[in-house]
Amino acid sequence: MAKKKQKIQPITTPPKAPKPKPVPTPSRKGRKVLSEFKAWGPVSLTKLPRPIGPKVAGYVCMASWKVNVSEFEQDEFLETWDSIGRDPKRLFHGTRARSVSSITQEGLRPGRASCMFGRGIYFGYIEKALGFTGGQPWATWQRAPEEGHYVFEADVLLGCPLVATKAHKYSLRELRGLNYDSVHGRSGYTASYFGSLRNDEWVVYSRDQVLLVNLHEYHSVDQNYFTPPPVTPPPAVEGPCALMTDKPVSVGKKRRAFKDLLGRKVCGKTGYVKLTLKGRGTIWVCNDCIQEHRLRVGSKVPIKDTRTGKEIQAKIIHDHSKR
Repeated sequence: MAKKKQKIQPITTPPKAPKPKPVPTPSRKGRKVLSEFKAWGPVSLTKLPRPIGPKVAGYVCMASWKVNVSEFEQDEFLETWDSIGRDPKRLFHGTRARSVSSITQEGLRPGRASCMFGRGIYFGYIEKALGFTGGQPWATWQRAPEEGHYVFEADVLLGCPLVATKAHKYSLRELRGLNYDSVHGRSGYTASYFGSLRNDEWVVYSRDQVLLVNLHEYHSVDQNYFTPPPVTPPPAVEGPCALMTDKPVSVGKKRRAFKDLLGRKVCGKTGYVKLTLKGRGTIWVCNDCIQEHRLRVGSKVPIKDTRTGKEIQAKIIHDHSKR
């Protein structure tokens, strides 16, 4: 007895696209908190019960400490806040373990005059700050034997920032003369020594504009944190219909013999039914073509050959759609 061919049914309701799988968070299992900064002097820190650092691809936050700020520093920060008149922005500053002790005792100090925007205190988002902890492949001049990556979290009074177009040695007096309070190096806009900046950064020139909040210890689980773990895209649930259909065309009397040749085209409507053709891979088919051709598994359908551009007949061998 001949096997009855399976009839292909149209899908009236478009299927929902599956949600992509979340990127797995690196585990802290088997790793220990190093606290390498303790070997370089006393620190004014209080360890928090759990790590609260933001997630970064290729890194895992192992521990967090609260920075014990003196009342004098808090008062200076509040007075500067009143004079600037704008709320602070939460930013990050990366450093080495050997510098943590002096920073917690004396606060952040302006850097070298050879820096991109002069002698200032540089901040950025967490990805930017991790690039200055001495462990990035591209930061060979800062590479150190330390295994931990230490990042300070701070409230920064940016006030009215000057968006820099290129590298320039600014100073606090120059900015105040231009009615600005800080400098903003914008990603993809500000010209650097080797092209445009890859990450945003902000620079302030007064220690009173900074209030340290937390210190985070990160461990590297991927040598290149700029490349996050690959995410497999969810499978497609729709696509353009690949069957050939009639195309209404106007031809003159002399070209009537070519009416059938000129009057065919790929359908192109949105199809929700996925079929496998013998020797031709998979295609999408719309509901109109399913009803017009009365498709079944085993029947032949007209498609366009991608190599020759001609219309050919291909056999359906499988229906992938779930109803």
